[in-house]
Parts: sequence; C-alpha cells; structure tokens
Amino acid sequence: MTSGTDTRLHDSFRLTSRIAAAASVVVGVIVLAGWALGISFFKSLSPNLASMKANTALAFVLAGAALWLLQPGSEGAARARRRAWALVLAALVTLIGALTLGEYLPGWNLGIDQLLFKDDPGAIGVFSPGRMAPNTAISLVLVGCALLLLDSETIRGHRPAEFFAVIAGFISLLALIGYAYDIQSLFQFTPYSSMALHTVLTFIVLAVGILCARPERGLMAVISSDSAGGLMARYLLPAAVVVPPFLGWLRLLGQRAGLYDTEFGLALFATLNVIVFMFLVRSTSLSLHRTDNKRREAEEDLRRLNLELEQRVEERTAQLESANKELESFSYSVSHDLRAPLRSMDGFSQILAQDYAGALDDQGRDHLKRVRSASQRMGQLIDDLLRLSRIARSEMTYAEADLSAMAQEIVGELRRVEPERNVEFDIAPGIRVRGDRSLLHVALENLLGNAWKFTSRRDPARIEFGAVNHDGATAYFVRDSGVGFDMAYADKLFGAFQRLHSHSEYPGTGIGLATVQRVIHRHGGRVWAEGVVDKGAIFYFTL
Repeated sequence: MTSGTDTRLHDSFRLTSRIAAAASVVVGVIVLAGWALGISFFKSLSPNLASMKANTALAFVLAGAALWLLQPGSEGAARARRRAWALVLAALVTLIGALTLGEYLPGWNLGIDQLLFKDDPGAIGVFSPGRMAPNTAISLVLVGCALLLLDSETIRGHRPAEFFAVIAGFISLLALIGYAYDIQSLFQFTPYSSMALHTVLTFIVLAVGILCARPERGLMAVISSDSAGGLMARYLLPAAVVVPPFLGWLRLLGQRAGLYDTEFGLALFATLNVIVFMFLVRSTSLSLHRTDNKRREAEEDLRRLNLELEQRVEERTAQLESANKELESFSYSVSHDLRAPLRSMDGFSQILAQDYAGALDDQGRDHLKRVRSASQRMGQLIDDLLRLSRIARSEMTYAEADLSAMAQEIVGELRRVEPERNVEFDIAPGIRVRGDRSLLHVALENLLGNAWKFTSRRDPARIEFGAVNHDGATAYFVRDSGVGFDMAYADKLFGAFQRLHSHSEYPGTGIGLATVQRVIHRHGGRVWAEGVVDKGAIFYFTL
C-alpha cells in the first residue's frame, strides 16, 4: 500500500459534505415552517424538550447553503461568485451567533430573538423568549468561522476550520450525551435556555460536513489517505466517538432499572470498552497485516523486476557496445576502402582530362566530366555520413557557447566561398547557450548553409538568426527568404537522404538536416521547420 491518496475516498468524503449541507438546509426550513405554521413537532421533537429557535433555524439554512456553495466543481468566475456568496452567508451565521451571545451580557437586548416569530414565554428550557441557548450561539460562531476559513492554512499547514468544526462538534456531542444520560447540565447552562435535541444533531452533521469538505488537506488528508495511518484512523475514530458514550448509556440504563449497582455498572462499562476495543484493534491489525503482506509482495515483485531490468540493460549495453564496434569498423572501411577507389577514379579522370583532352571528342569529355562529378559527390556523401555517425557516438562536453559569434564566423566562410552573392545577414547579438560547442557549430553550419543554398536564386537575399520565446522556453531560429517548401512535406525534411529538390537545382547529399536533428536531440531539444513555397523558410530549435 502506498501513502498516497484514494480518489474514491475523497469523492465519498465530498459527497458526505454535500449531504450534510443539504441536511442542514432541510432541517432549518422545516423548523422555520413549524414556526410559521404553528406545528409544535417541527419546532420541538417532543413536548418535554426545548424547541429550536427561529434564529437558529435561519442560521442552519445559511450555514448549509454556504457549505454547499463552497463545494468544489465550478471554475473561474463562477467559482469566485459562489465563494463570495458563501462567505457572505457564513459571515451572517457568525453575526447571528455573536449578537445572541452579546445579549447574554447584563443590560443587552438587541430585539433580534423574536424578530421572525413570537415565542411562548413559558416554553420549556427558555431563558428569554425566542433566544437560543448560549452553547448554541457559541457553536454558530464556531461554525461560521469554520466556513469563513475553510480554505485557509497557517504557516505550519494547520487548518483553523478543522479546529473550529471539531470544537463545535464536541460541544454538540457533549449535549447529545446529556440528552442520552438525562444530565441537563450538559445541554443547558442553568438558568439559560436549553440546546434543542435537533439543534444538537444538526450541529454534529454540520461539523462532519465541514471536516469532509476538504479531504485532501490538513488532518483530513491523513484520514482520507490510503496509508496505514489513514486506514487505522477510519477504523478507530468513529468507534472512539460512538462506542464509549453508547456503552455508558447502556450502563446507566441497566443501573437505573435496578439491574446492578454503581460499582458493578462501572466495572461492566470498563470491561465492555476493553472487549470492544480489543476487537477493533484485532480487526485493524488483521487489515494492516494483509495490507503489509501485499506491500511486501509488491516490493518483492518490484525488486525482481528491477533485477531483470538491470540484466536486460547490461545485455542491451553489451549489444550496443558490440554494434558500436561494428559501426566503427564499418566507418573505417568506408573511410579507407571506399575512399581509395573514389580517389583513383577522380585522379585518373583528372589525368585523362588534362593529358588526353585532345584525343577525346566533346561527348567523351562530357562523359569524363560526369565521372569526376559523380565520384566527388560520392566522396562528399561519404564525408557527410561519417560526420553523422561521429555525432551519434562522440562524447559531449558541455560549456558556454556563443551562438552569435559562431554564426558570424560561419557567415564569413560562406561569403569567402561565394563573394559575388548579394545576401543580407541579420545575426542577433549576445545569444549564448550551454552545450557542446563543436556539435552546435555543426548544427548551425548546416542550418545557415542550408539557408545560403536555397537563397541562391534570390537577389538580394536575406538570412536571419535570432531567438524567440516559444511555449515558455527559448527557441532559436534561422529564417531565409529562399524558395521555401510545402508544409505537407515538413515531416520529411529531417530524414537522411530526403530531398525536396533535385540535385541539379540545389546540390547536396540530403544529410545536413538529419545531422542538425541528431545534434539537437543529443542536447535534449527539438527542431522543426515552417515554410511557404517561394516565400522562404524558418528552422527552429531548442536546447
């Protein structure tokens, strides 16, 4: 088992929060209807119990609506509006509780207790007609603050909303135990008003709803996780809250029925607690044991797979080393065994052209010229292939490289080769990167040489080198005003021997852009091109 999160658990907690919000609204509306229609059962669950005051019911409607609006789901402006309305409603809940608490100060009467409906002065558990109990008012302030601070965290990552919700829940749980045990002092601060039973239950539901609203944060992040701690919390926390009060209630029930005395009741209560929690610990331990066994099995499988992977990597590395040696041997063969006959062909063709030109007719001289041209082109192709092979195998040395200076140097070489060309160069200054200088020089040389070649029929021509921002990263580019290309063939540009023009139009081996791609990929970047026929092309690359 990992110590991560379980999306299904999070969804379950959020659903619980929504149900709690809806329940709070429904209870508040029913009680308000009871006050409006004079239905005593809606106001008080029993004639012998205190009633939920109208202001309390209104606060429950506001709190439930606020909790519902604070549920995740909407985005952007809609989410901001929902949050704004929720904070307004939560502030009203806090205000109702705070003003009511103020009324318990000597001489304070704000006239808000019977603002909605008149209460019976002789009603059970009433200190002042229509006024909620002080523990109810305190709980409303706590719930309101919890809703206002639902998404707030302290510097140490604690969530005040959880603290306020737990305190409100504890006050209500204490009152619920008072009702169950018939201990009036737990739900009524004598001589003030009593906390109604359905008020107690609604506060507990609201506290649970607030805690479950953000299961991915704070204390709830542990409880809702799929870790061992989360599993144990979900097993033991509900039992710790429910079991002791329930067993205490059973003990009092038997004791008041005369089945046993106080001492026996205490012993029975302690014994039952021990038995129940022993059972819970056993159940939790078994669950954790099964989970731990699964984790160990998964770790063992992972270790075995890692060993197999290491073996495969070693085997693959050995195969690659063998392939590299074969490639080096092939490169040596190409460099020596193939160059030698090509040099002979070129050399003897040159001798024939110089020494026996008079003995050959025009057709013979043309054939001889073609032989020389083909042998030279084949030699250039061999050089380009060897360079491409070395780029893939050479060890990279990272250092700061001035691409602007490299570009200026390459431009100077191009101008020396064809000084008659009318080409305007625009090289952006200060472009520095970190990479292998020799490989980057090869890539830039090919890109600028490519632009130089395909602008040969433009007069004047323009070639530009610079940098732009692309998707948050720096992209470098070479732009030319040459013949361009059809974007339908853009995916073929960087393949070896791929040419969009014939050799007679634009000479070359079709290796240059493949070399560029190999260099850029070795730097962890990517290269792509954009072009329009007869409008020019732009080649981009990142590092």
